[in-house]
Amino acid sequence: MRRFLIPLVLAAGGLGAAESPPGEPAPPPAAAAIHDIRGPVAVDSLPPFALTGGALVLAGGVFWLQRKWRRRPAAVRSPGADSRPAASTVLARLAADYRRGACSSSQLIVCLDDLLRSTLADHTGIAAQRLTSSELLLQAAAFLDDQQRDWLKQLVALCDRVKFAAHQPDASEIDGALSSAASLLECSSAGPA
Repeated sequence: MRRFLIPLVLAAGGLGAAESPPGEPAPPPAAAAIHDIRGPVAVDSLPPFALTGGALVLAGGVFWLQRKWRRRPAAVRSPGADSRPAASTVLARLAADYRRGACSSSQLIVCLDDLLRSTLADHTGIAAQRLTSSELLLQAAAFLDDQQRDWLKQLVALCDRVKFAAHQPDASEIDGALSSAASLLECSSAGPA
């Protein structure tokens, strides 16, 4: 390494030693030799950063509009609502299956909850399958009278106990739930709830 450094140091030291011969003018200092080649460039159009900024603003606006459009709640209809049998027919079949012993009491209540939520979604446009029970009761209140709200409140409370607290309903609770559901479905089939 020393072998390369020593000639490098000597060569650097010798740069300042070379002077011009006597009688010739001394070269100008290095700072005076530097000058502009040409003046500033005239700009005929928008600078490139303005075009890039405009493109970014445009892309951001499109992105914002897409997000806003996607967040807009759409009218919810249950899948296959048109090809599905009437809710009263499904309820009668559920009750017959329960009485035959084809399904347990908890299965009946879970199916009953699904049937009620699907029917509410079809008749009112409420996204009933996606709502909690308290949200469902609040939104359905606009479409139901006092008696129907009481029936729905009792049914939803029983369904929640069965689904979330592993409650096993007895025969009287099942009969009450079936009659309340039949009344609610009868009112909804008479016209939009």
